[in-house]
Amino acid sequence: MPLITEDVIEQLAQKHFESNAHITFVTAHNSDPSLKGYGRVVQEDHKIRIIEPKEFHGDTHEHCCINAGIYMFDKNFLLQSIESLSEVS
Repeated sequence: MPLITEDVIEQLAQKHFESNAHITFVTAHNSDPSLKGYGRVVQEDHKIRIIEPKEFHGDTHEHCCINAGIYMFDKNFLLQSIESLSEVS
């Protein structure tokens, strides 16, 4: 992935382990909110959602944080949860 440095991955891992999170992912600030091809990271009611571009109809200036597509999972959480995942179409 272009422009991803070792430091970004190290920070992801450090934050993941320090917070004892189930899922941690990298986000980026989109400096050009008119670009529509990125999943938006939206926080509503203390929940974080990633809304794919074709489903996003919000304000790109308000929701300028995008999903960089780099994730870290707690293995036990993932193994326990994977059966309950459903495909979103």
